[in-house]
Amino acid sequence: MTSFTLKIITPERIILEKEAVSATLPVLGGQITILPNHMSIIGALTEGGDMIIRDISEEMHFISSVGGCLEFHNNALTILVNSAETAEEIDENEAEKAKMRAEELRKNTEHLDGEEYASILATIEREASRIRIARRNHAHRQQRS
Repeated sequence: MTSFTLKIITPERIILEKEAVSATLPVLGGQITILPNHMSIIGALTEGGDMIIRDISEEMHFISSVGGCLEFHNNALTILVNSAETAEEIDENEAEKAKMRAEELRKNTEHLDGEEYASILATIEREASRIRIARRNHAHRQQRS
């Protein structure tokens, strides 16, 4: 089976390093799916994005990420992100609570400047991504059982 080398890196650690057969990533303007022998590309990742990786053993990896960039060249995909969590690391209840707190703050916009408002919106999107990833992983695990 044809594959490519994948590495997802944050400033603190390597999140995932695998031989992969596909990677669906959140880029500015939508999503991109990288397959083996894809053309070379450099791109920016969105804030609060969902990554779906299928490794060479057909295992699925679901990752919530915050910002960053990707480079694919010579069947090697390097993804540098500000932060990321695997589905297994996400506490869905805590993510729901954090999203609700941010949505409450957003309701009081008259006291916020533009930067504070943007920060709240980014928090909402990040927590929504964490919730989607946790649920997607849960559904995937149930299907496999």
